[in-house]
Amino acid sequence: MEQVLVIGGGPSHLLHFDECKKFNGIIVCCDRAAKAMTDQGIMVNYVVTAEAEKTLAMLEFFDLPRLKELKTEVITSECTRNELLDYFSKYQIKNRPYIPKNIEPTRLPDVGMTAIHWVKNELKPDNILLLGFEHVGEEYDEFTFRSWQGAFWGWVAEWPDGYIINCSEGGALYGKCRGKVVIEGKLSEYINITSLFISF
Repeated sequence: MEQVLVIGGGPSHLLHFDECKKFNGIIVCCDRAAKAMTDQGIMVNYVVTAEAEKTLAMLEFFDLPRLKELKTEVITSECTRNELLDYFSKYQIKNRPYIPKNIEPTRLPDVGMTAIHWVKNELKPDNILLLGFEHVGEEYDEFTFRSWQGAFWGWVAEWPDGYIINCSEGGALYGKCRGKVVIEGKLSEYINITSLFISF
């Protein structure tokens, strides 16, 4: 498999609809970005949800009839509410859990990191492109941001240089850490490139 685009809920996911439409690889959305993409007619192959909400608030991010029409598969987690799974079944939306073995929960602290890890291990692409991964804003405290950043760099340290390409154009996941490099780029630069895997 060549490239996979993983779309998070950061502001940049609302600025690049045209590029997403032109992307010729698999698109994986985090739950909070899914409806914005499907509303724009973008083909979403997978949606990852990993939020332990106390209510069914997550439903606002899913256009269930549209996901059924697109034949989008939902990847759930151990903390996905049964009530949400019932809605997927009601609309005949294919779903399956991702429960990686022998991994501490702190290494997958949010839906974005869960999506990246699932793509790396299940789809096995040559490269992962990120959009909507700025990790900016006032919704979460500094400790939460740092836990996300720490988990991200912990995984990147185990992967080849250049494997992750951050097209979010901002945020805390750029640059170099622990001797590993995350490429900074714009999504438009990678739409027609089939493989950017760098091996050392």
